[in-house]
Amino acid sequence: MVILLLLINSNTRAQFRYSFKDTSATYVPLIGGTSLNGTTIWDEQKYVAPMPFSWTMDSSFTLNSLKLKLSGYPGIVVDTAATNNVNGFFFGDFDIADRGLLSGTASYSPIRYLTAGTAPNRIFKVELSNAGFWNEPDLYLTMNDYFNWQIWIYEGSQIVEFHYGPSQITYPKDYYYSQNTGPLCGYAKHVNEYSGFPSTGTYYFLKDITTPKIDTDYLPTLPSISLSSWPANGRVFRFVPKWKLCVPPLVGFSASPVGKIVSYTYSGTPAIDSIRWDFGDGGTSTSLNPTHTFSSNGHYTVCVTAYNSCGSNTVCKPLALGVEPLDSWDQLRVYPEPIRSQLMIDGFPGTIQLEVLDMKGEVQYHQYNLRSPAMIDLQHLAAGIYLLRLEDHSGGRIYRRIIRI
Repeated sequence: MVILLLLINSNTRAQFRYSFKDTSATYVPLIGGTSLNGTTIWDEQKYVAPMPFSWTMDSSFTLNSLKLKLSGYPGIVVDTAATNNVNGFFFGDFDIADRGLLSGTASYSPIRYLTAGTAPNRIFKVELSNAGFWNEPDLYLTMNDYFNWQIWIYEGSQIVEFHYGPSQITYPKDYYYSQNTGPLCGYAKHVNEYSGFPSTGTYYFLKDITTPKIDTDYLPTLPSISLSSWPANGRVFRFVPKWKLCVPPLVGFSASPVGKIVSYTYSGTPAIDSIRWDFGDGGTSTSLNPTHTFSSNGHYTVCVTAYNSCGSNTVCKPLALGVEPLDSWDQLRVYPEPIRSQLMIDGFPGTIQLEVLDMKGEVQYHQYNLRSPAMIDLQHLAAGIYLLRLEDHSGGRIYRRIIRI
């Protein structure tokens, strides 16, 4: 009643407080997680998974557990007032069941959870593994169809993700209440299920499996359009809180050289959209943990840049392969830091050649036969991060990171 009054007085509908992104990642089953069902063959149970950190959902509910409802419109929900005020994420309009239901001898569909990573960047994960559909044994006396699905909750960013694994769904229109060929999934807000069927509230749901986007329906009108098929193995649906302070990823890495072959391990914020490595010799990579082979020993500056929807950050570290420190560069000075237009370089030996590279490894400026001290005019460069590559007449090379503002 209060919600209806608010809607009438505001003349506007509440907006969905998450932005949506369709992405992909290799599906990895939760190995070694804590079981929620044990050996129980489940059908219409509700399970509660305790979380090691607080989760703020929809900017309104602070939770320390994740509630999994496996009948009706199953989803991850918090019941703020029994069944007449359901709020939470849902991933289908169907009844699901343990695939052991048909034989009745053992559970074939484990439900488990685990926490990955370290604070303050942990990820809480819950998995429905090898889950089946209640309607299949009822209609066909078989239990062949299945799906694998996980929900991830990110500690720092409070991002929510649906991860889809292998599946087989032969009779979709027999399973989905909407009788569509794909499930209804998204977020339920202030939904009243007291009468056994949703009567009031809002559904924010996904449509168009090719390029999914959020649509809205206000109960008692039920969505007539849903996803046209079950999401394929490796699909990830990401819901990013709009109310959270948007923060670019923290970045870090380590290097393990074996001769000229160096393995790199990224150790920054795990929730990133993409990553780029620059190895200081012209080589680059977009792998999370790459291995790079250098053509010769020497001094290199290796940089990694991580990107998310809030921006990017870069970290650079020096790397020396099979050489002692170059005494001839001991007095090198590069200043100021950051620079506005002129860059000063002094303390280098003899004559050198200079190149300024952007973070894609492309040369933006070069000059040869420089003598100390040298003033370089870089006012034509756009603001950003660059690599300064200096090389003496003997092939000795050194890199410096510079920032143009």
